[in-house]
Amino acid sequence: MNKYEYQIGGSLKVDAPSYVERQADFELYNALIKGEFCYVFSSRQMGKSSLRLQTRHRL
Repeated sequence: MNKYEYQIGGSLKVDAPSYVERQADFELYNALIKGEFCYVFSSRQMGKSSLRLQTRHRL
């Protein structure tokens, strides 16, 4: 069982139990698999870095 730890700022680890998959996870992964160039725009502290790490791990 993973110990839940709340994190303020920074990227979540790949195995973080608090990471919630979003539609962006599937869209970014599928676009990259197709060889598309992707930008990720969002406001501050909305999970862009964690999204990047999760997608990189999946690839």
